[in-house]
Amino acid sequence: MSEPVPPSREKLPSRLAASFRRLHWKDVLIGVLALLFLSMSAFAFRAPLAKALARLRAGSGETVSVFNVVVDRDSRQYFDVLFDKPVGQGRVGEVLDPAPAKIYPVLGGSWKWQTTNALRFQASGGLPVASEYKVTLDPARIVHEGQVFSGDTELTVKTDKFLVEEVTVAEEPALEGKAKVVYRGEIRFNYPVQGGGFGG
Repeated sequence: MSEPVPPSREKLPSRLAASFRRLHWKDVLIGVLALLFLSMSAFAFRAPLAKALARLRAGSGETVSVFNVVVDRDSRQYFDVLFDKPVGQGRVGEVLDPAPAKIYPVLGGSWKWQTTNALRFQASGGLPVASEYKVTLDPARIVHEGQVFSGDTELTVKTDKFLVEEVTVAEEPALEGKAKVVYRGEIRFNYPVQGGGFGG
């Protein structure tokens, strides 16, 4: 009995085409949904995946990431980018040039290490009220040899809107005139305002 002849290269494309024709639309839909699920999972877990990848790249090195951004809410003069490990050793108080980050929209100012864990941006003329900035860090200008940056390099910095926090009004009888009253009040804002008065 003769053995079956293996399929030739000419017959291979026709077999692939036949197997694709046998696919049911449900199988194609399941495949598409599985791909969507995998891509959404990768996006949802991008921070832990980036940290794990950084650990692999670092080997026995130390991973560094941003754990907070603190805005000077009282006088709006600066914001600090806080790191989970010391990265500014020997550079505290030093103004960094070139800058270790880009800010959009562009904002004038200078970067310096406030502490070994805090990178401060001192804004020229202060941070405007009710503003939002995108800060993109350059890890190569931040971490030392033996350290690997992990986590997000894009940060968002927001300043509060100008808001009225409290209004108090007191009614007092007028010193002159019958059935007249005087209203005295106070308005408290979330930012300091210049003194001045108004009457009515």
